[in-house]
Amino acid sequence: MITHTLIVFPDGETWNTADGCRLIVVSNETFREIVDDRVDAGEAPTIADLTLSDFSPGIRDGNAK
Repeated sequence: MITHTLIVFPDGETWNTADGCRLIVVSNETFREIVDDRVDAGEAPTIADLTLSDFSPGIRDGNAK
């Protein structure tokens, strides 16, 4: 079975594949800079950063068929 991991935003319509997406924690100052378009979210300094990747459940043995 082929699977895909998606991230769906609260509006229920906006989505993307999870692979390469990031969840970031930023200071209030950095948040304001992002909102005001003074810094791109992808370039913002972060307090914490979690990178997402595609997750396909199944056998973990790479030699298994």
